[in-house]
Amino acid sequence: MSTLRLAPSSRRAPCERGGATTGRRGIALAVALMSLVLIAAMIAGAAYFARQNSRAADNSRRVVQATSVAEAATAEVIHGWSIVSYNSLQKGASVAIPQATSPQGRGTYQGTITKLTDKTFLIDLTAWDSTNSRTRGSGARQRLATLARIAPLQLPTSAALTISDTVKFGGGNSIVQGADQVPAGWSANCPPSGSTVVGVRAGAAGDIQGSAGQYTGNPNSLITPGLDSSVFTQFGGTSYNQLAASATFTIPPGSYSPSPVVNAGACVTTASSNWGDGTNPTAACGTFFPIVRINGGAGTTTTLSSGQGQGMLLVDGDLVVSGTWTYYGLLIVKGTFKTSGVGAPKVFGTVLAKKVDFSSTSAGNAAAVINY
Repeated sequence: MSTLRLAPSSRRAPCERGGATTGRRGIALAVALMSLVLIAAMIAGAAYFARQNSRAADNSRRVVQATSVAEAATAEVIHGWSIVSYNSLQKGASVAIPQATSPQGRGTYQGTITKLTDKTFLIDLTAWDSTNSRTRGSGARQRLATLARIAPLQLPTSAALTISDTVKFGGGNSIVQGADQVPAGWSANCPPSGSTVVGVRAGAAGDIQGSAGQYTGNPNSLITPGLDSSVFTQFGGTSYNQLAASATFTIPPGSYSPSPVVNAGACVTTASSNWGDGTNPTAACGTFFPIVRINGGAGTTTTLSSGQGQGMLLVDGDLVVSGTWTYYGLLIVKGTFKTSGVGAPKVFGTVLAKKVDFSSTSAGNAAAVINY
């Protein structure tokens, strides 16, 4: 049997020439270009997200800054509370707070104060951060509404005179009256007279040295065993030091004759010699009720022989009054409150004093009066 053998063909495959494959196309360039595009896209995306994160962080910072401006501005408004402008508002009425720079200089604010009730107010402020030109897309803006309430100071005012040591009336016409009376010219600003209160409140019967006719009230005197100097140092949740820290003026011991200061028809409330105008309540300074503190400590003496004032007078040491000096409001003397020489010094309000000495007001001189 013969076998058929096929001889190998000498014809090469079409894709083989000279031993190399030339039919397959190269993809290296395409891959490289695609990689470059992907890398560029990743870089662009990373840059975009980084920029967005930066903008978000910057926006958050500006929002926080605007919020802090609003909070600081609210505290500033409360700290500079104007009794004349705000407390006298009718219920439901508002007063505008003009645009101003924040206390830290980090932005601006403006808003309104609205009186809701006799003791409650709404402080509505809008604040802008320091870079905000108040146009769309520039900086941040925050609005803050705060309810503020006037908390009455809890003072022991249930007597015309409260003492923690002794009171000496002497033989003159020194008079303490617990009958509530409206001072001359005050009828438009005061409610009708209320009930008669205690004339003199003391810790022991022996602390009141004088005839019953020199102090009147309902009753004429009230003995509260254990009454001590704490009556001058703690008023509910407020201490004497806290009250003194809020004083409109703090002055050293000395001799003073305070009187109203008016310029161009306006009351100058920055003058430390201006303690208000209780004698003329309808005048320019008639609505100015400052807290005046005489900061001298125990053993120091301050003398008032003329002039007038109203509001609160806090005396760390002793106070000597004479002449025609007149005061309307609350008087707290941590030392001795005494009269000197002739004259008719008067207090319309309430006096709290460690000791009181009216012995220099002798018979025949004008009366020294504390009138509730």
